[in-house]
Amino acid sequence: MLAALALLALFAPAAIRASDFSGTATSITSSNNSVALALGSGANASIGSIMARDNSNVSGTLTDNTTSNNSVALGLGSGASASIGGIAIRGSTFSGQATAVTAANNSVALALGSGASARLGGILIKDGSNVAGRLSDVTIANNSVVLALGSGSDASIGGIEVAGSHFSGQASSVTAVSNSVAFDIGWFGRAHIGGIRIR
Repeated sequence: MLAALALLALFAPAAIRASDFSGTATSITSSNNSVALALGSGANASIGSIMARDNSNVSGTLTDNTTSNNSVALGLGSGASASIGGIAIRGSTFSGQATAVTAANNSVALALGSGASARLGGILIKDGSNVAGRLSDVTIANNSVVLALGSGSDASIGGIEVAGSHFSGQASSVTAVSNSVAFDIGWFGRAHIGGIRIR
């Protein structure tokens, strides 16, 4: 059994920030009874996952495979973000293939604060990103809850979302959920399970 507790996003995802990267990046995470915790403005907490942000330029193949049991990711503060597995491209350029496979049981991702985001698996493209290629997401969640609170908050289980960004290529999403809940409170709040959203 792996038990991990991280404060101030010390247990962060494989992150590419304000960098150029070309090649293959693979993240494989198996966690049981693990906790990731982030506090403060722009806080970020995650178990597994891959993130490219802050004007990074990425090309190649990104693969995230996360298995999580009885795990919690918690983010608190303005712009807080919490996730278990998945891939996020934020304010960056990506070309190539991105694959996210997430299996979660009795897991919770929670984000609190203005613009809060909580995700369980899935692929997210936002903040003026430019993405071309193939996106593939497979999420299996049992008795899992994703919760986001605050103005503009967003909660999701699986699926692919393109928000305020450019995407060209192919996208596929497969989501299997049992007794799972995506819950959101706040102005322009959004909560969804699976599917593909472009907005």
